[in-house]
Amino acid sequence: MKAVYYGLMRLIVREDFKLNENHIRDFLHASVTTTVAQMLLLDSHWAALIRKLKLPADYLHVYTMADIEKSLGQFASLPATR
Repeated sequence: MKAVYYGLMRLIVREDFKLNENHIRDFLHASVTTTVAQMLLLDSHWAALIRKLKLPADYLHVYTMADIEKSLGQFASLPATR
């Protein structure tokens, strides 16, 4: 969890991204779910930040609304438990 949290925070600072109240919620959503989910649907900005963390491809699949059909197909093919 710490690696994802600090990695995202480092990217936010590096990119000089101005956080507002909604961005704080998005940050918490992205950082917490990245550590426990196998599939994650985020807006394009947060998806790009998570992808920059270079997590193993078999650990997490990150999708945006542009990838919704792909995500639904992969979701249907997943086993019932991880």
